[in-house]
Amino acid sequence: MIRGMNEAFFDSTNYDVVVVGSSRGLVQYDTRVLDSILHVNSYNASVDGRGIISQIIKYRVFEKRHGKPKMIIQNIDCFLLGVDNGYEREQYLPYFFDKELFEMIKERENFSEAERVVPLIRYSGYEQMIREGLGIPNKMRKSEMYKGYRPGFGHWNGKELANVGKVGFTNNPNANSLFNEYLKECRNKGIIIVFVYAPLYSGAQQKITEEGLQEMYMTYNSFSELYDIPILSWWDSPICCDTANFYNATHLNARAAERFSIELAQAIDSLGIIQR
Repeated sequence: MIRGMNEAFFDSTNYDVVVVGSSRGLVQYDTRVLDSILHVNSYNASVDGRGIISQIIKYRVFEKRHGKPKMIIQNIDCFLLGVDNGYEREQYLPYFFDKELFEMIKERENFSEAERVVPLIRYSGYEQMIREGLGIPNKMRKSEMYKGYRPGFGHWNGKELANVGKVGFTNNPNANSLFNEYLKECRNKGIIIVFVYAPLYSGAQQKITEEGLQEMYMTYNSFSELYDIPILSWWDSPICCDTANFYNATHLNARAAERFSIELAQAIDSLGIIQR
C-alpha cells in the first residue's frame, strides 16, 4: 500500500503509458506485458478499492512528479463513477507534507488538522502502517509487484457472488463531472486515452440490470464521442466464461491477467496510436 504511493511521490521516472483504475486495474493490467509488446515504459497507477475521484487524485500527484505520459489506459466499468467509501484511507497518511494533496483529500477522507500536524494522532489505530514505516516486512513480498502491477493469486471463490442481488450502474453526478474535467484536461495536454472494459466474470455481468448496462454504455460512449477516445471491451471475451481465470467474480488471477494484457497490448498496437 505505501509502496505504490511512494513510487508516485519519490520516483521521478517518466512513463510512456499509465494505467488508471481501481483494484480491477491494479491486478489485471500486467505492465511487464505492456512493456514487452508495445515497447514502452508503463506504470500501473491504479488504486485498490477506489473509484474515479481517488484515481484522479493519485494520477494528478503522479503526473506532477513524473510528467505527463503519452497514453492513459483507463479501466471503465459499472463501478467507476461511484462514491468512495474511505477504503484504506490510511494510504495517504505518510504524505501530509504535500499541502496540495492534503487539500484535495481532507474533506473527502475526513482528515482533521490535528491528524495533519501530529503523527501520534494521525497513525493511531493503523498498526500495519506503523509496521511498514518501521521497515517491518509487509505480507506482500516486494517481488510480487512490478511497476505498480500487483498480480492476484488464489483459486476461484464464488460465495460472495452467490449472495449478490441485482446491481445497477453507479453514476454519481460529482464523480461524473470530475471525470469529464479529467478527460478534458488530458485531451488539452495531448495525452491519448483508451477506455478498456477489462474482463468481468460472465456470472457477475448477469447481476447488472439491463437498465444499468444501457446507462453504462451510453455514459462511456458519450465521453468517447466527445473526446475521441477508443473503447476496447473484453466483456464478450471467452476469458469471462471460465472461472479458472478468476479468483473472484471481478478479478482475474495472474495467469489470466497475463493473457488479457497480451490481448490488450496487441489491440492497442493495432490502433496505431502509440507514439514511440
